[in-house]
Formats: sequence, structure tokens, C-alpha cells
Amino acid sequence: MSTGLRERKKAETRRAISAAALRLALADGPARVTVDAIAEAADVSPRTVFNYFATKEEAIIGLDPDGRAAVVERLAARPAEEPPLTALREAMRSDDPTGAVSWRARARLAREHPQLQSAYVAGFTALEDELTEVVARRIGLDPVADAYPRLVATVALTALRVAVQNAIDVGRLESMADLVDEAFATVAAGLPTPARSTP
Repeated sequence: MSTGLRERKKAETRRAISAAALRLALADGPARVTVDAIAEAADVSPRTVFNYFATKEEAIIGLDPDGRAAVVERLAARPAEEPPLTALREAMRSDDPTGAVSWRARARLAREHPQLQSAYVAGFTALEDELTEVVARRIGLDPVADAYPRLVATVALTALRVAVQNAIDVGRLESMADLVDEAFATVAAGLPTPARSTP
């Protein structure tokens, strides 16, 4: 078996486990989901679940490494002259409706079930690290010594999380892309104070 095929099969197994865990958590609540149930739904052994995920919570809500890699690759492929925040916004946009649904589902679960928060944050932290490296390379800064690459990556991820949560809170799930654009535009404008909404 070639390395490429082996890696693809591992990625498929990881996605199957993650999808099964998320589906069960949405249906029954994360507290009622067991590793055995996840394994059965994904057609793998409980040991295989732990080969891919350290905890049940990570399986339910952790960001998919393939999804993280796709965002990082899109960022690296953006035009070199594009400002970092614009490049990050475009990299975080996706035409994959399944991926958007999964992001929203994970955000909802993390908000409703505090025991999932640490796994949810850990996934974003890993993505933040990867985006910081790419931003630093794009603009010729040191990702450790210079604060800017991590600052802009963190701000961009915060804008994304706020947009996802806003979509859930106000029921505008169909306009996620617009809400992401609005969040990034507000950040890019320097967070001006908006006009008061009428009661």
C-alpha cells in the first residue's frame, strides 16, 4: 500500500469517527455518548477511536486536521501582495456546505455543554499556531519573536468564531459568509463603535 493511499485511509477513518461522534452528540447529548457507541457507529474498534482521538470530547468537537490543513493551504496560496487579514478572511471562506454545517454544530455544542470547551479551544489553538507560521512566512517575520503574525491570526479566528456564534444566535445560518465578511470588515475598520440599535 502506498504512503498516499495509507494516509488517505487514515484520514477517511478519522473523518468517519469524528462524524459519528458529532452525530451521536447532537442526537443524544455528549454526556450520553460513549466511546463504544462512537466505535460502533463508525464501524471501528474502541481502540481505533483512541488511536485517532485522545478523548471522547476531542472526537466529538475537535477540529478536523484535514479541515485545518485546507484552511492553511488556502492561506498559503493567497496572492503575496494581499494584506494578511484579507488573506485570512478568504482562506477561512469555504464553498463546502458540509464543512460549514459541522463548524456550526461544534460551536453550538461547545456553547451548550461546557465540558466540551477545552477540546473545542484546543482545536482552534492548533489552527492558530499553523496560521501564525504561514502569516509570518508571507510577510517575512519571525513567528516567535514578532507578535504581529500571531496577533493577526488570533484576531481572524476570533472574528470567525464570533460570526459563527452570531449566525447561531440570530438564526442566520444561511448567510454565514455574509456574517464572516461583516466581522472581518469591522475588525479591518478598527472596531468603530456602531450606531445604537433602536429598541
